[in-house]
Amino acid sequence: MRNISRRTLATALVVALLSTPLFADEDHEMARRLRESGKLLPLEQILESARAVQSGDVLEVELEKTREGYCYELKLLTPEGRVEELLFDATTGEFLGLEGEE
Repeated sequence: MRNISRRTLATALVVALLSTPLFADEDHEMARRLRESGKLLPLEQILESARAVQSGDVLEVELEKTREGYCYELKLLTPEGRVEELLFDATTGEFLGLEGEE
């Protein structure tokens, strides 16, 4: 299994800050407060967990509000060329599932 590189991690952080629905305008401030209060795990920790589940390059990261709380969605390009979406509970870091895309 290939490790996710530091460059890929940095790219994922930029993507997370610039392109997710939750991180828009005032939502960005809310996400920061949630993280500081301990209600969200750092994205870096989620990315480490993702490496244990699936190797690949991070294409996109989203933080979404769910009925139960918050969920990180990581879209990866696998070494085989598939795009897969990994779902993690943003509070506990629990891996919630893997959904493949063609």
